Amino acid sequence: NLIDTKGSGGRIAVHQRTATDWSGYTGTWECYGGKSNQGAQGGAGTVFKKCANQVHGDLIVAGNGNATAGQCITPIATSVTDWDEPFDTVTVAGNAQLQLRSGVTLRVIEKIDARTGQLFCADGTAVFEFVGDADATFLGCKASQLYNFRCTVPGKRIYFGTTSSDVLTVPADGNLVLKGSEAGN
Repeated sequence: NLIDTKGSGGRIAVHQRTATDWSGYTGTWECYGGKSNQGAQGGAGTVFKKCANQVHGDLIVAGNGNATAGQCITPIATSVTDWDEPFDTVTVAGNAQLQLRSGVTLRVIEKIDARTGQLFCADGTAVFEFVGDADATFLGCKASQLYNFRCTVPGKRIYFGTTSSDVLTVPADGNLVLKGSEAGN
């Protein structure tokens, strides 16, 4: 008997030593999961990229656009190296689904872009959190369901979506925490 299986994408990390942006790079970032003979898609891999002027770097989780809901899950668990370090931006695209496992807090400074992907928490102990002083943007939140979403940085502004249908959904048993302590913010 031949067993038909699919594999997940891998991990890629690219650090630029001198360049301060990616304008000179004309290639693509691909780390897709494999596909079984029956068409089931494996989870997307992760790409970490960091320019010389970035403190934290960017995380990309991108499927190849062929996956359907529930097939292309990329988990982040506490066993993943540096899972607790913040990212400047997080992009989830190509029908990929980024799942935070129990106890994981994904910290993002500037932007979460899930317009063609999906974000979700495995349970109520996983958290998506905006950190840092810079204003932040959350794009594509209509397809995401977050049990715990928080920002406790006084004065930080968060812009949600680009259309009226971009609505952040926090389940009835979830938590939305937006907290500041400076006067006037």
